[in-house]
Amino acid sequence: MEQGGNCKPANSIYLPFMRNAVGPMDFTPGSMFSAQPEDNRSTRANAMGSGTRAYQMALFVVFESGLQMLADNPVYYYRERPCTEFISSVPVLWDETKVLNAKVGEYVVIARRSGDRWFIGAITNNTGRDIDVDLSFLPENKELHLTYFEDGINADRQAMGYKKKETTVTNASKLTMKLVRNGGWAGVIE
Repeated sequence: MEQGGNCKPANSIYLPFMRNAVGPMDFTPGSMFSAQPEDNRSTRANAMGSGTRAYQMALFVVFESGLQMLADNPVYYYRERPCTEFISSVPVLWDETKVLNAKVGEYVVIARRSGDRWFIGAITNNTGRDIDVDLSFLPENKELHLTYFEDGINADRQAMGYKKKETTVTNASKLTMKLVRNGGWAGVIE
């Protein structure tokens, strides 16, 4: 994580609009020891990452980088197998990118396609919000499987909380993503 405890979602929310505006960028996302910024103690032997677990996972989709790395202790990735499996499935080369919803400095939702799979990542600043997303970019007349990770019920206080869910979607589907403060949403449609 860049700058340790000073790497906060309220600052990082600008990076897709600045550093990624002209291509890939360097960043080290994926902290499994997640904390809200006011609870981040970056001086620990196992440093924390600010933002919720779903936020940290979404960074792999939102931040385009040709060389993604994991920011945390390997023990945490073994413990959090569902999160690790999602992170390791995210490609670093994309066939197509779409911004589905965004407001500079507040939130961003990005969809990236690799082959037949679409990955979607959403992050927000220190304000929780519901974000509506239209899936009309998906192929017509086709049911697809969506697996996603969203902020847990107490993630606004205990940032490591998350929920993994699955559903079926089509190009007529609409999603409402519920992000807590410094939160995120990450999913794959296949």
